[in-house]
Amino acid sequence: MPEWDRAALRRILSDRLGLDEVYNLAYDLQIDYESLAGEGRNAKARNLLLTLERRGALDDLMTWLRQNRPDIALPASNAVTHTPTPAPPTPSLPPSVVERIRDLSRQLDQANADKDWDTVITLGELILAIDAHHEPSRTITATAYRFRGVSYANNSVFSKR
Repeated sequence: MPEWDRAALRRILSDRLGLDEVYNLAYDLQIDYESLAGEGRNAKARNLLLTLERRGALDDLMTWLRQNRPDIALPASNAVTHTPTPAPPTPSLPPSVVERIRDLSRQLDQANADKDWDTVITLGELILAIDAHHEPSRTITATAYRFRGVSYANNSVFSKR
């Protein structure tokens, strides 16, 4: 699978697509737009990109862009035109642990799409126990805590006294 310039793809999604197009893109690639963390086009586009990256579906994004927005010049694969941001100092994880995080991340994405906030929180905390610097899991887990709280409030779980 080719590597794509993440920063360039984020700029395309944020700057060149309208809110309706970001929504349609998520729909066409079977991602629940409402489950994407953040408010507004830029945050939704960024989290859509993260979700596609975790699913290994950036090629699907490129195909969608070629078909639906042929006017956009797409970055070439393996083209890194920016200086990568150094990762936080974390110990190198063994391949078996990396695979476990990938598996949990896939489950996390599905639970997030299903809006199963308790499962999202459980899986997110499992991933963060393994790798406290796993940013996508931190964001999704925090958002799930927020949505679960709203859900409890809306369902009158807490009685008013």
